[in-house]
Amino acid sequence: GEPAADGGGARCHVGKVFTSDYFYHPQQDVLFPLLKKYGYAGVEMECSALYGAASEYQSEFPCRALGMCTVSDEIYLPEETADGKFGFKGMSAEERETSLSTMVHLALEVAVKADKLE
Repeated sequence: GEPAADGGGARCHVGKVFTSDYFYHPQQDVLFPLLKKYGYAGVEMECSALYGAASEYQSEFPCRALGMCTVSDEIYLPEETADGKFGFKGMSAEERETSLSTMVHLALEVAVKADKLE
């Protein structure tokens, strides 16, 4: 994705993400290369539900939705690994605690600023 903001020291990017209801996709050998080819920054599991709920209840409860994701696991295609297989590298528990806290603070800052725009 494109660099978006300073984010209080965090690297922030704007990009396309693919929503899937699979944690480990059964067709990863087809899906992951296509996502890379078409410039998707990641795969996540909740944003489409967030956007769907915001859209469905817009007339009843005026709201806006924004998905903000933190990279917790990296996916490597077979041509990117020494053994020629898909590779996955995840965060440690400590990295999840510190990195996700940074994202939560940034999300709250964005929400407060967006609310003031109205």
